[in-house]
Amino acid sequence: MPTERSDKVYESWRQAVEKFDYFILGVTGALCAYISQVYKPAQVDLNPGTLELLALLLLVAAAVEGFRRVESTILVTSLNHRYLRAQEERGVLISKANGGHLINESTGDILSPDMVAHQIQVATELIPALRTQLESARNAAERSYGIRNALLFVGFSALVAAKVWSAYV
Repeated sequence: MPTERSDKVYESWRQAVEKFDYFILGVTGALCAYISQVYKPAQVDLNPGTLELLALLLLVAAAVEGFRRVESTILVTSLNHRYLRAQEERGVLISKANGGHLINESTGDILSPDMVAHQIQVATELIPALRTQLESARNAAERSYGIRNALLFVGFSALVAAKVWSAYV
């Protein structure tokens, strides 16, 4: 059972991850803009200009993957909310269902025992489906993280190599 402290630490971690992803995406976009601005087209061959073009393409791919990472993170948050809410609602219904009518304190609706049983069944069926979707979205977010970082590393390395190489040509 989570505690208030663990919830605060998790929320702090989640916000830091989001800020870091936004920062990396912004830096990647700025780097792409810089390369695009200073790039001098050259014949595609074994030369610094071609390596710089390759670096630009890799960094654009990293930016695209960064957007996918942000999108996946948003989806994970949404699915996590729906998953936890379904579990909580199911738990409340089970704990308060005593064979009689149940009053929804938020809306004032009166639920018959059949309606309560139906809602418990719906939540019970929804929870595994949401868990599967959540795991899939988490895996996609982690995959995007790794791909984005690899593309950034290779793209930035190619840019540095192109700049160094151009000094010797």
